[in-house]
Amino acid sequence: MHSFVGGRFISLERRSGPYLAFCVPVACVSLLAGTTGVAMHQPGLLMAAFAVWLGIAPTLAIMAWYRITWSDREIRMRAVGMAPSVIRFDSVDRIALETSRVRQRRGILRPSPRVVFYGKPGTGAADFIDVSLRHFSRRSVHELLIAVGRVRSDLSLPDIREGR
Repeated sequence: MHSFVGGRFISLERRSGPYLAFCVPVACVSLLAGTTGVAMHQPGLLMAAFAVWLGIAPTLAIMAWYRITWSDREIRMRAVGMAPSVIRFDSVDRIALETSRVRQRRGILRPSPRVVFYGKPGTGAADFIDVSLRHFSRRSVHELLIAVGRVRSDLSLPDIREGR
């Protein structure tokens, strides 16, 4: 468990899965296109392999920008295209484990599965903070939940064990 000195923030530990899901297939296709381009004297294939990496770079940058940090008092979310969101532990209304359904338009833009911290209306807190269980390790998300539970024993904490 973490002890806090001087209001230090802790970042949730990232999982490599989402990054590998993009990079491994692209690397395989790029390698195939590159070796074929060299063997057949086709520079266009090398350029196509390079173009694929240029196309995937923005997605990887967006994924890398998504960050959750927390201290002994609050949780913060930073994501592309959004102002940083902050919810103090004493302003958490509820915490839920959620998944998006294919038919929900809003859900397409949110990670799934996710732990959602909902802020209390009228407290100045963000409406919600999504914590992706695909992007962050369950162990580090569990540590965050325990920290919130220490401050807010009145809240029900979701069970985020694998397979639940």
